[in-house]
Amino acid sequence: TLEVKSPADINLSNNKVSVNLSELPDSDGDGSFDVFDSDDDNDGTLTIDEDLEPDTDLTVDRDGDGDPTNDIGDGDPTNDDTDGDGIPNYLDADDSESRND
Repeated sequence: TLEVKSPADINLSNNKVSVNLSELPDSDGDGSFDVFDSDDDNDGTLTIDEDLEPDTDLTVDRDGDGDPTNDIGDGDPTNDDTDGDGIPNYLDADDSESRND
């Protein structure tokens, strides 16, 4: 899914659609747009693994894999900011905590 930020980003002509991809973010500057990048901040922890579970109880194994510290989060990595600097973990290369730390 591509987010269109303004009508100027879309060009309809001759029954073809073109989209300006220059507006897609590449948070870590590695040449891969975040939407296609498995590690948006290039910190070695996959973006999906930076979606932390919504509570702090790391003793209950909610996904049944035998490891209670890596349970599935709430599906929204944008609301996890473990170091409190205002940058979500998935965009913060120096976050202090994630499932793989």
